[in-house]
Amino acid sequence: MIETNEEAVAERETTNRSIERYHPDELKEGFWRRHYYQLVTLVEVFIDFGTIFVSFLLTRGLYQVAGTRLLQSPPMEPMTPAGFVPVAAACGIMISVFASMGLYRKTPSLLNVDEIRKLFRSVLLLAVFVFTVSFYFRIPFSRALITVWLTLILFFMIVEKMIFYKVQQALHIRGLNIRRVLIYGAGEIGRKLYKNIIAFPKLGYQAVGFVDTDTDAFKEELERMDGTGRAPPRILGTSRDLEQLVETHRVDDLFIAQKGMSSDEILALTTKCRELGIQFKIIPQLYGYFIENLSLQAIGGIPLIGEKVTPIRKFDLFVKRIMDIVFSLLVCLFFLPVFVAIAILIKQDSPGPVIFKQRRVGRKGKEFTIYKFRTMYVEAPKYSFCPKESSDPRITPVGRFLRKTSMDELPQFLNVLKGEMSLVGPRPEMPFIVAQYNALHRERLSVKPGITGLWQISADRQMEIHENIDYDLYYLENFSILLDVAILVRTVIHGILAMKTA
Repeated sequence: MIETNEEAVAERETTNRSIERYHPDELKEGFWRRHYYQLVTLVEVFIDFGTIFVSFLLTRGLYQVAGTRLLQSPPMEPMTPAGFVPVAAACGIMISVFASMGLYRKTPSLLNVDEIRKLFRSVLLLAVFVFTVSFYFRIPFSRALITVWLTLILFFMIVEKMIFYKVQQALHIRGLNIRRVLIYGAGEIGRKLYKNIIAFPKLGYQAVGFVDTDTDAFKEELERMDGTGRAPPRILGTSRDLEQLVETHRVDDLFIAQKGMSSDEILALTTKCRELGIQFKIIPQLYGYFIENLSLQAIGGIPLIGEKVTPIRKFDLFVKRIMDIVFSLLVCLFFLPVFVAIAILIKQDSPGPVIFKQRRVGRKGKEFTIYKFRTMYVEAPKYSFCPKESSDPRITPVGRFLRKTSMDELPQFLNVLKGEMSLVGPRPEMPFIVAQYNALHRERLSVKPGITGLWQISADRQMEIHENIDYDLYYLENFSILLDVAILVRTVIHGILAMKTA
């Protein structure tokens, strides 16, 4: 539909009215907030360019050492200023590939694993492109040099993206470029949305409260909600108070989470948002009936919402199994001295067996025996909820170190070799917990349980697994080999950092 001049004028007048509500200092803040992501993306592109360029210099230095000493090849000639031109051009091409793969499109995701997955795809695409070109044309660099360069780019870019992501998290947590959100509807979905916003401040949202048709509705439920040290949330008003609430709380977004609204009510509410100059987002009415995974398509401009069906291909499962076996064998081989050292420490620390065995529930509800290094005293109940704090008296002194560094999980590579577990997947639960699963929780049993996963590398490990299944649902809905690789990389880095602070 083409916008008429009258409509354009009316929209500009509405926008001007919404801007005039704010103080000049707030207008200045609004300018920086409007251009924040453009500035961040520009800085990110420059950092990426520098990372790629430095990776080349490091690659060249390593190749000089390895080539002259190990391969007995002649040393490379010094780089001239003109020689840096094709390198800079190659860096620019790589940045263009990253942009085309969506690396600079900011879409909030759990732990930013989507960005790492896009990075893997980009480097794989670059490798295919470069080696294809080198097959037909003569290029000034050897294939070995290019292979090392791409490998270092992948490694340093992953580290850089993780640091960049952490910096943005810290800025969001400190209130920089926060979008203030009102939630329309204080029912079950609205309250869950509020809890997720509070749990993930790094996404850049701040929930200021609720709007509902009845200001006294859900009063008891709201008072029981954890405000993470703050006062519990409350219903600030009804839809009639929306204009005043937007101005008072400087609201940027309205999240519509009210069930049972008619199309006329939704249309009136969204029209009001446009008049007030705020954005709106609508939670589909069918949320909760599907596995929190909806697809949108259109037929002749008419939108259709359905359940996104993403079956896991047998080929992906085959590759995943090969990766499980190879990686587990390498870990068991290279970490054998570590296994022995841990066993000696456990024996000296407290009486009891070195390996702790427990029945867990795996794929399709099949039970198996899981192996772990023992971290608790033998008197502790074998089947009980896991300790949430390292100060739990059930944990031994050595066990605290093992649990903090996740080294108690090392024997589970034997479960992986036996085919009972995988490297990446939902954590296996104890039978008495699985017996209380609802239909949504049982989706976790559709794949093999894993040693690591999104939940394990998140900040929510203090919660029970079944109390926070969003990570597992995200994994199931976005399963891919690249996602597994991204999670494994994050797990290794997470483990190194944990050992430094242990």
